[in-house]
Amino acid sequence: MVLSAYIFNGPFSDWKKNLNRPKNFVTGFQASEIDRIDIDKGGKKISLEKANVSIGSTTEEKWKIAGTKEFYLTKEAADKITTSIRELLAAKLDLISENKDKKKDFELDDGGTKVTLKKGDNAVSDFVIGKMTSDYAGVFLSKDNIDKIYSVKIMSLGFSFSEDSIYNKSIFKAETGKVTKLRFQFPGQEFTLEKKNDQWVGTKPNSFAVNRAKIDSILALLSGLTAAEIPEQTFAGTGLEKHEIIVQVTGDGIDNTIIIGDKNDDGLFYAKSGSSDNIYLLSKEDRDGLNKKIQDLK
Repeated sequence: MVLSAYIFNGPFSDWKKNLNRPKNFVTGFQASEIDRIDIDKGGKKISLEKANVSIGSTTEEKWKIAGTKEFYLTKEAADKITTSIRELLAAKLDLISENKDKKKDFELDDGGTKVTLKKGDNAVSDFVIGKMTSDYAGVFLSKDNIDKIYSVKIMSLGFSFSEDSIYNKSIFKAETGKVTKLRFQFPGQEFTLEKKNDQWVGTKPNSFAVNRAKIDSILALLSGLTAAEIPEQTFAGTGLEKHEIIVQVTGDGIDNTIIIGDKNDDGLFYAKSGSSDNIYLLSKEDRDGLNKKIQDLK
């Protein structure tokens, strides 16, 4: 009798529950096979692709923004995507509704994040990620061509495919104590600051004194220059070719250059580093922090 009760309430109960559970429609492939991901959030599209990157004598596989030269995802962002795909492949779905009119309530319409996983040019799976469940333990899930709405207990699924997670907004970093030279270039003017005997002085076009606190403020900004947003990766309309503001920071193992162009419609400024073609948007505050003339540093 005890054994019968255990079987009925244990393994049999679990088997019966799983029998009625909806089938996972994200299936039929391995996460490692995916080499392209198309993401569409409210009409804003991002495509990712795997690339083989040479590092010394070895080759490493990395995810990057498709169509860019070297806009790579951080290892953390790439790992989140791979882990989310693996978790989704193994996940159990719970059916929430079969009423397509409710998709809007769960942000599974235009407000959702549509993800298409590809192997080469072939789409192997697609799904739409909606808002988080009320217990914040998962998200709602569906597809464009079905009425059913599911929930899945993968808390990080939505964030893994979000713009904030995907884009590496770090432009460059520099350890301030190792910086020994700053060069500023504007149309019609160029000047250089150097650190000599632990003191900052202007050296070009002639010698001039500077305020140490003002230099420290610039160095703090350059120590971890970060984009406010990532724009479409096209040079047209950026004004970067004008070289209106160029700041070069050099020192022990450091050689970074930031080029700043025009302002966009949202009041942010186009920028790129001298070592890549990646395009960023700087806040007005950061742009103004680098837009310094000699008189501003005294």
